Amino acid sequence: MKRKKTIHWHDPELSTRDAASISGLDYLKAIKDGQRQPPPADIKSTKKIFPPMKLDADLCTECGVCQRECLTRNIVMEPSFSEKEKILREIWILHDARWFLKTVGEVGFDTATKINLAVARSFGKTEMKRLLVATGPGEIKNMADLKALMRIAADLYFPEEHKYEFEILDQDTLIGHVLECYVYKHVNRAGTTEIHTCAATARLSAWMETCRLKGEVIGDKKTNNCNGSCRIRFSVKW
Repeated sequence: MKRKKTIHWHDPELSTRDAASISGLDYLKAIKDGQRQPPPADIKSTKKIFPPMKLDADLCTECGVCQRECLTRNIVMEPSFSEKEKILREIWILHDARWFLKTVGEVGFDTATKINLAVARSFGKTEMKRLLVATGPGEIKNMADLKALMRIAADLYFPEEHKYEFEILDQDTLIGHVLECYVYKHVNRAGTTEIHTCAATARLSAWMETCRLKGEVIGDKKTNNCNGSCRIRFSVKW
């Protein structure tokens, strides 16, 4: 028995020459309409390399190709939810750093630090208010309740590079162990650890106050001697 296999092949040089004579959008439309040959990779290979992508209708170039599968990565894609979250977290950190640096340039380091602490406290109240509205946890009655809420808040508001854990020391005390501080990384890179004042206690105190808890938040170290890790004590008077 004789077997025969027919291979259809298109000279890629001709496609390259055609592509140079028209715009990229027109070339994609021509491929869709069958007026131009597709890239050398066959459709099966193309699907493996460039899987189907969902695009925002407002961002589509209306070439028609992207409605099935995009053969290039030149078309703007809608980022996923996790990608959007990552972008917003990174932008927030950059905004915080740039705001402080610009303020230092205008009014000096000492005054900028005072403003930063005040902003951290004010912003901390807003953070916790928004979270309480969203979660509706009710009254915080014990350390287990406080630990659970602080964990949710920290996971939401701290970036991934900030490593920490919470531990209940006793019925009146919660310890926040900062294992790797994202603020310290940036401050250390800027060479300002000796003069920087950490705003963590101001921010976390505002979280506690917003929860209508009486007590205090105390950190065991300062920026100039923490080396990126510390213990933050939440003492509550029930």
